[in-house]
Amino acid sequence: TFVSANAIGSDGKYANYFEGDTNILIDCSKNRIDINRRENDSNSGNIVAGNYGASVLNGKTKVTFTGDAANLSIAGKVIGGSSAGDDSGDNSGVKGSRTLVFDNFSGKLTAKVIGFTDVSVKTAKTTLSIANFNEVEHWTFADGGSLEWLSGTDRKGFSGDTLTMSGEVDSTGWTVMSGKAAFFDTWNEFQVEGVAGAAVKFGDIVLTYSETDQVYLGGGYQFSREEVDENTASLKLSKLA
Repeated sequence: TFVSANAIGSDGKYANYFEGDTNILIDCSKNRIDINRRENDSNSGNIVAGNYGASVLNGKTKVTFTGDAANLSIAGKVIGGSSAGDDSGDNSGVKGSRTLVFDNFSGKLTAKVIGFTDVSVKTAKTTLSIANFNEVEHWTFADGGSLEWLSGTDRKGFSGDTLTMSGEVDSTGWTVMSGKAAFFDTWNEFQVEGVAGAAVKFGDIVLTYSETDQVYLGGGYQFSREEVDENTASLKLSKLA
């Protein structure tokens, strides 16, 4: 059972103050991993990247998943920050960025995911059962990686977030995200530093949002929202003919 990652205590004046970064790798590419609850302990069974309880971690956290989701079972939650944080994503006990990485991780992650500021997805298609991305500010997708079944209308939206994509795009395009339509209400408010107006990046290419066309355009590519059905939408990068 994962309870808390380790950091190096630095300030003797604070018994619950830790200095340093944490990095947790969950590799279920070959072997099965089961993270279970302890008997009579409803607070166990979690992956906690940061500090346990109300202590302070002055550093960054990262949790990386790789392999096949069918080989993974998590009884609790995946928490990017403090175990004392609530389901709204309040994980102020960690002072640095909190990054969630799916590196060639395919299948459905059934644990609830909370408390991350950065999300990175590479190569494979990952489906999330329950995720609260209220604090996410930076989204990175590479080599065809995608997130499916995103939901949660309580998040702050994409306004001011960054979205960076890299890799190749074939003739069918690249569906980067999909899920509940309401999740994408502010999809046209991504930002690129130093660029006026809404924009996203594909490699070194900046695509800016066109109010006329209602898509992001640049360098022979477009990034658009597509309505899958009445309740579902997706964000897709395509190469223009």
